Amino acid sequence: MSKDDWALKDQMIRRQACMNTSLKLVKLLFDVGAVKLPTKKQDQFDAVVALCDEEAERFLDFAEARVVNDAASEKSASDDLILIRTTKKAIADKRKDYLDPANARAQRIRDFFKQLEDPINAADKLTGDKILDYGNEVTRQREEAEMIETAALQLAKDQEEQTGEHTVSLDAVPKPAPEKERIRSTAGLTSKVDHWKWKAVDLALIPREYLIPNEPMLNSIAKQSHDKQQVPGILFFNEPHLATRTQ
Repeated sequence: MSKDDWALKDQMIRRQACMNTSLKLVKLLFDVGAVKLPTKKQDQFDAVVALCDEEAERFLDFAEARVVNDAASEKSASDDLILIRTTKKAIADKRKDYLDPANARAQRIRDFFKQLEDPINAADKLTGDKILDYGNEVTRQREEAEMIETAALQLAKDQEEQTGEHTVSLDAVPKPAPEKERIRSTAGLTSKVDHWKWKAVDLALIPREYLIPNEPMLNSIAKQSHDKQQVPGILFFNEPHLATRTQ
């Protein structure tokens, strides 16, 4: 190793030692009561975050400065990676400690209001569907009557061309009044609002840019079959990641 390499390695060792020491120091300060936490739990959380924020930033500083170019630096990086992931787990556990009670309370609130809302939502849909169904039936009856009137008019024209007169009744076919765009009632106003949707009618005609790969299925194939199962247009490849375990 060159002089510069030794200097960099020595710097990384000192940095790692400082990182370990600083994290242990933060824990020790709380354990021995050297740092007094506020009474309120949220204020305690803010105090811990403020104290650890600088230490968290050190992780990124160390990672950016690190060079892995030999077995020794690889081993040192592995030690730091284990420390980083141990810290990540500790942070995740602490986050869970703070969030679980709040999430449980929020879920109870959601469940309570869901119990209230379910029958109301069902009544909303049922009533709305009946209004829409009535409107659709009015439209169907009017279209049917208009078709009968159109057919009668065409038949009358054909008869007149052949015999000079017709025997077809051209009286208007009874039909309901046109559907109202707005329904004014005692409580207020109800109106139709356009809501365009879609459905597939022929998968073979759908352009490629509108097709999305089935990611859950492809991930399952990659995990279970690796590259043994072939799917046209899909490349299965291995992209290893690092797993860590503390001693």
